[in-house]
Parts: sequence; structure tokens; C-alpha cells
Amino acid sequence: MTIYQKTIENSFTIKGYGIHTNQQVTITIHPAPANHGIVFKRIDQNNCLIPATIEFLKEYNRATLLSRNNIIIKTPEHLLSACAGLGLDNLLIDINNDEVPIFDGSSLTFINAFIKSGIKSLNEQKQPIIIKSKTILKSNDASIICLPSKYPTFSYFLSYPKSFIGVQFFGMKLSQENYINQIAPARTYGFYNEYLSLLEKGLAKGGSVDNAVVIKDDGYMNKLRFEDELVRHKLLDLIGDCWILNRPIIGHVIGIQSGHALASQFTKKLAYQYAHLFNLNT
Repeated sequence: MTIYQKTIENSFTIKGYGIHTNQQVTITIHPAPANHGIVFKRIDQNNCLIPATIEFLKEYNRATLLSRNNIIIKTPEHLLSACAGLGLDNLLIDINNDEVPIFDGSSLTFINAFIKSGIKSLNEQKQPIIIKSKTILKSNDASIICLPSKYPTFSYFLSYPKSFIGVQFFGMKLSQENYINQIAPARTYGFYNEYLSLLEKGLAKGGSVDNAVVIKDDGYMNKLRFEDELVRHKLLDLIGDCWILNRPIIGHVIGIQSGHALASQFTKKLAYQYAHLFNLNT
């Protein structure tokens, strides 16, 4: 299987608000050459460069977090997920705040902007991670399992036994078409009672029914895009968290009640298992 690296044809700028800070953020995404990777540039912090790699990945439960010299990038997972769905692996991202905009809570805004800008293949191959054996990572009731497979495949199991939500499961072969149609529209979600608690902690200041599925005890506060939108969004997050590796995973990644912190551990574990692809010392 020959896979070529990709970037975008043209730079573009989009603006939005951070879900936790509710501050306006402007990001400008530029094409980048082969082997550049996905790199954030904090233009409000002396142009500090923060590559989206495991070296700068920090464990944080409510979002993905990148940090370099105490300068951070929060919530890049929806952007990275869109990159994974389209196979984009070389971008320079100017950002003027510490939080990537939430937009409507899905990755559709990024997908549409990338497609409009144009996507091009580069004259450099990308070596995928080919899973040879089973890997399991557990933390309390959550786990991530990775199995050999002929194709890049992602699945997620979600369970809220004390809620009307119950059990949801979704899995698919990761392709551009499947991602755009089945995953990209799925929005982040939160429970109304937890939202009030987060506000008291100074978080989720930008959260609303405009950018999240809000759940009350007796039902959803807004109309769903999919009957199983919650589990599809968890899969969106998992795909984004795995794109920190900046390589396709030829294997089956299964998330079971997992979140961003466990996904961070998983990607680091996988990187060291396949250290020859990342120039890491084991």
C-alpha cells in the first residue's frame, strides 16, 4: 500500500470561539512541505511553534492538550480528526489564543474549509503503522484495544446504564467518504448538570446548544443529527487523538468508555512500540 503525504492547496483563515474560554480565536492554516508535520504557531506568544506530536502531548481528561515551554494549545482534537479523515499530515497553523475554536462542536467546519482550500498530494510517501499484535491499555472501566487488521478501522463502545442513553456502539473502516458522511457531523456532548458544575470551575464558558448536544435527565435539549450521535462523536475524538501519530494506523482501534487522557497514553505506547517510525529511543 503506497500512501503519499498531503497538504492543502491554499491558506485560509477562520474565526470562532473557545468552548472553555468563550474567547474569540483566529486561526490561519497554511500549506506545508513534506515531513513538516502539523505544527501550531502561537502568534500571540512570540511565534512559539508547537508540533502536534507525542513529544508535546500532555494528559488531560476533558480535551487534548499540547504544551511547549508552558505555552499551550487546547482542544485541537476536532481539527486533528478532520486532518485524519482527509489524510492531511503537513500544515502550519497560526493561532492567536490557546484554544482551538469549537464551532458547532463537530469537525464539519474544518472539513469544509479544507475541501474548499484544496487538498494536494506531495511527492513523499508516508509509512503507516501496521499493527502486528494486540495492544490493550486499561484505566478503571475504560480501555483502548488495538488489533491487527487489513484496513484502518475504528470502533467505540459507549455506555450510560443509569441514563436513558443506554449503550451505543459504532465502528467503521476509516476512509474519506465514511469520515465525512458518518463522523464529521457528530457534535460533542455534555450533561446539563455537569455543565453547571464546569461553569462554577471557570470552564465551558462558551458551551451551549449551538455547539454541543446537551443532555438532561429526561432527554436531549436539541435535535440529534444521528440517533447514535454521542458514540459517533467519541469516535471522532478518538480518531483525532490518534492523528497525533501523524500516520495512518493499519489496524483496528477500539475505544471502550475511553477519554482523551487514556488516548494520550495509548498513542505514546503505540509510538514506542513502533519507535523505528518515530526516531524514538526505546
